[in-house]
Amino acid sequence: MTPLQTLEFAVRHTAHKSSKAIAAIAMTDPGNLHSCLSGKRALPVHIAQRVGCVVGLQVALHQEEMRVTAARDTIVTMAVQLDELDQLGQFLRSLTAGGTFSWRLLEQQSEPGAGEVCACIAANIGDSYVLALLVAETVEEAYQCFDKDFHQILGGVRLPSHPGQFVFGHTDSTWLRAKAGLISKQELDRIFSKPSQPSVNEWAQLLIDLNNRGITPAAVERALHQRQ
Repeated sequence: MTPLQTLEFAVRHTAHKSSKAIAAIAMTDPGNLHSCLSGKRALPVHIAQRVGCVVGLQVALHQEEMRVTAARDTIVTMAVQLDELDQLGQFLRSLTAGGTFSWRLLEQQSEPGAGEVCACIAANIGDSYVLALLVAETVEEAYQCFDKDFHQILGGVRLPSHPGQFVFGHTDSTWLRAKAGLISKQELDRIFSKPSQPSVNEWAQLLIDLNNRGITPAAVERALHQRQ
């Protein structure tokens, strides 16, 4: 994919924003944005950079050529039809700028429904992630999804997992967040067995637990003075 095609694919498949909303944030109109992304008009770099920010990508100029990569420390969430897996693979490879990426397949145990998310591809690129929600138009297509050779289609490095390790029940909280495109970076770090920094909520809970045990800032300060 060219950088322009990469940006267009992200805009067309972003899971959280309409093209109208993206155009508004990028301070242009939807018609102009469509014309620029389709190559009918030149895409100004400043608009490309704003569009990239909305969909989780970083757009920069390198030797007068546009480059598109995943923004640092972010999750790019997309909704992709099963017949677009080839394009998804091209998109992921284009974001690595000649490097590679690793990925895992998240599945659900229960029978998928037509028009629903039947699986998720979580891809790790540096300190960022791409979460692709795979949508099947029919139940038959959803079942065919799991007969596909994802590694052959997507490329990259498929990380090994224990049988059933990433097969979730349809009410599992992790699956529901992934299916809705709301899974956190900390959860993805754990899925990829990467060390992650504690979240603000985790630090807050730790402080509450310590306080409940009488380990307050004043108590810690007194203990430190007694040791001196």
